[in-house]
Amino acid sequence: MYSAPGFPPLIGSEVPLESVLAARDLRYAAQQALLAGRAASLVSFSVLAPGGVKRSLFLDEIFQTGYACLKQILAERHITISAEQHLDLKGGNSLLLAVDCAADVLKPLMMELEHQHPLGRLWDIDIIGGDGQPLSRSRFGLPPRACLCCGEPAKACARSRRHSLDELQTVMRDHYRRYREIVVLGGSMSAALCAEAELTPNPGWLMLTIRGRTPT
Repeated sequence: MYSAPGFPPLIGSEVPLESVLAARDLRYAAQQALLAGRAASLVSFSVLAPGGVKRSLFLDEIFQTGYACLKQILAERHITISAEQHLDLKGGNSLLLAVDCAADVLKPLMMELEHQHPLGRLWDIDIIGGDGQPLSRSRFGLPPRACLCCGEPAKACARSRRHSLDELQTVMRDHYRRYREIVVLGGSMSAALCAEAELTPNPGWLMLTIRGRTPT
């Protein structure tokens, strides 16, 4: 039976600006260290976390889902991960993957993942080339990422603080709700199909028999 999904708590401890800046510096240093190993490109993954709370059960679950999706899409396309580093910091979770795929090939794959997955808008997936330069969306003829709330360029809204934290978190919950509904409904459909296959007699067979037709 379908049941509406619950929400992991958004509540977490606010971290000082110093911790956020320290996490950013550590991420940059780790990126440079991985690129020094002559990786073709680097995937830098984190989660959108507006406000002072950078870690919570809600944010961590979104991060873990993105982590699994990234590993899956790279495996499906036979892209080798030569090095991996998870920065588990109070100032924010980050995942760094050094891969053997050209940045120009990898960037469209990651943009497609952000666009198609129900949680994709809550992920921040940067692709950095072997030269240390991040690839922009404009390089592929695409506009900047849109704001969660209004569709305008996200960076402009963030700079002007156009939307309240409550507004942003409400939209984040909506994305999470859609994702969980897909997961729950998908699981229910899979269970129903398995149950039908295991039933004796099979419902389809029984209906054909009732109608006087011989099942093949």
